Amino acid sequence: MLATLSALILAPLPPAFVDGRHVVRFAVSSPMRLEDVQGRVTLKVGGRSLMITGVEGTGEPEKVRTAPREPGRVVLPGTIQSALGDKEWDPDGESTLMTRLGEGRFGYAVELNKGHYEFKVARNGSWAENWGAGFAPGGGNLSLEVPADRTVVYVEVDFNGKSIRTSLTSPGLKLDLPIKRKATLSPETRYSSFAVTTDALLGLEQGTLQLNGAAYDLTPRGVLDEDEYQPEQGNRFDLVAMGARQYALGESYGPPGTVFFTWTPLADATTLVLNENGKEIRYAMAKQPRGIWAKTVPGNHSNARYRYEYTWRGKTRTAVDIWCKSATPDGEWSIVPDLSKTSPAGWDADKGPATQQSDAIIYEVHVRDFTVLPSSGVKPEWRGTYMGMIQPGTTTPDGQTVTGLDHLKRLGITHVHLLPTQSFLNRPDEYTWGYATHLFNVPEETYATKGATPNEVIGQYKQMVQGFHRAGIGVVMDVVYNHTWPPEGEKSPFEQTVPHYFFREDDFGRKKNESGVGNALADERTMARHYVRDSLTYWLREYHVDGFRFDLLGMAYPASVKELAAACREVRPDVILYGEPWTGGGPTHFGKGAQKGTGVGVFNDDFRNAIRGELDGPGQGYVMGNSGLKTSFELGLAGSPSFTSSPRETVNYFSAHDNMTWWDKVDLSMPGASQEAKFSVTKEAYRAILFAKGVAFLEGGVEIGRTKGGDQNSYAAGDKVNGFDWNRAALFTPITQFVSESCLVRRKELARPH
Repeated sequence: MLATLSALILAPLPPAFVDGRHVVRFAVSSPMRLEDVQGRVTLKVGGRSLMITGVEGTGEPEKVRTAPREPGRVVLPGTIQSALGDKEWDPDGESTLMTRLGEGRFGYAVELNKGHYEFKVARNGSWAENWGAGFAPGGGNLSLEVPADRTVVYVEVDFNGKSIRTSLTSPGLKLDLPIKRKATLSPETRYSSFAVTTDALLGLEQGTLQLNGAAYDLTPRGVLDEDEYQPEQGNRFDLVAMGARQYALGESYGPPGTVFFTWTPLADATTLVLNENGKEIRYAMAKQPRGIWAKTVPGNHSNARYRYEYTWRGKTRTAVDIWCKSATPDGEWSIVPDLSKTSPAGWDADKGPATQQSDAIIYEVHVRDFTVLPSSGVKPEWRGTYMGMIQPGTTTPDGQTVTGLDHLKRLGITHVHLLPTQSFLNRPDEYTWGYATHLFNVPEETYATKGATPNEVIGQYKQMVQGFHRAGIGVVMDVVYNHTWPPEGEKSPFEQTVPHYFFREDDFGRKKNESGVGNALADERTMARHYVRDSLTYWLREYHVDGFRFDLLGMAYPASVKELAAACREVRPDVILYGEPWTGGGPTHFGKGAQKGTGVGVFNDDFRNAIRGELDGPGQGYVMGNSGLKTSFELGLAGSPSFTSSPRETVNYFSAHDNMTWWDKVDLSMPGASQEAKFSVTKEAYRAILFAKGVAFLEGGVEIGRTKGGDQNSYAAGDKVNGFDWNRAALFTPITQFVSESCLVRRKELARPH
């Protein structure tokens, strides 16, 4: 038996993770019974054995599948599975296997206790074919709000009718099917991971967990959230004391000398590598309390390149500074900027418009798209740049149509929403939406004018913000703190700075892909959350931005969202805050309803679906004549009180950069319709958004007839597909005028005393 057990874990071992003062978690290569681990596992630290006080199986228990893997099998992956004692979000999970009812129809019955559950529909045992809200391929998670314990819920999926019904929202639905209930675990239940507890205090010490002759190295992970390893918290930043002064993490530039601070408890030595004029000089950094390393380098080091080398247990990791404010385009080096030389004239007096969130009219736009084509009228050297966004007096080449900034002023919006402009990794001429952030405090340099220096990149971003402010328009940044790029490995500065800490992992040390693109920020961890907090407040203070749109906000825990919102409002009480209440496939922590009372807005996909119908299919919305969506439409007009506590908590929209543009969707849903009919439904859609209770969010370019040729996901499709073709605007003048007049009415109405 022992030889067999040893064989199970002879594969290369992952670390055993110290996740608390008394807890170690580890994984085995093949599932094992609890009784085969208890009594056979030991902990050793510093040559001494520690007393084991408990062992338990963790994660989801493994079960032998009995259902055949038939082609076309339909499963409901999600948290229903874990409620039944199965592995959650398993697209091939037996516990939520549906029963075929007829051609294209499948049913499922389950007994659940009171609570919130989420699921999707998957076919053929993988995520390759999956459907979510609105029966959209790859769409958002579906929700179940079970009102009481031991409630039987029926689910019906109809692939022909493209519908997903549950008995909670369709009370008449009842299916003659066996009811699934939670399985009882037996002694034969096997686990892939285990938690070991000890009465000894654990920390950063080197040690091993041993099982049947195999030794796992102890690696600190969750234990780093203990106060001993966390910087002292100041009122606004994670401040580090040095002498009589306090500094934020990162570099603090000054001509007499630059001070460098970094946080990495997992280092026995840290080296600052300073690169000036091609010459590298290495400085040993001094270890401070709570995981901090510091170095002051005398002299003027403006524009110097730098990075860190972290040595721990005989191995050295190299990383750029995740707190840096400037970097080389390839992300290989951080740069010391002189921020005092980046601010335009009048910057001290610069201030965005004072607009309450519920009154906002937000216009979503991509910096490059807006002016990259010649039809924008922007001078060639500024096309597709920060500066091009604010060039005044532009028109189409024929001089007949106002474009760019002046167009936005005429339109009457209150804010622009800029798709990601924090530094992302890409080739110089590669087109991307930017949802792969590498360094969060650095402005993206490809949107600066050609040849701009690091200081000029920062300066041009500030000039753009100032230009919008002078036009009476606020600036909302689209931010992607939910994941980073690269997701892991030697090129990930977060993973190299503190391995296994910043991202959610399983007990094998594998990154959880809850974002759908490789990793998930562990905002439940103290320094991960504080990193985001300090980055947000840095952009508010240094760049004077007016708000943030959070990508995949559903991945964040409510406590994190509340803390981040409070920190932002401390800097700017009227800051605009909203995000997506869904994830990239993992569990949703901050879904619709979680924002109640926080003042943070979430995208109202219920209202969107009521107006639009199918996201990218031909199914019509209410404004196109689908009367079956009337109730959802009217709830949206009322501010969706079912999941909001105030109008500022719902972001109302009918289209955005994701999915088909509005005009591509209208052409698909109304084939053969007249231009007059298409204009009519578009005006109705705008009227709904601009006069409903809540934040008005407009897809940039709808008012000038923007099309992407039916492309549903144009993130890499290039300028020809994504660029604003301002020449089309003349054909859509009635829509532009309608939007402008409606924005004016909305702003006047909201300005009246109530």
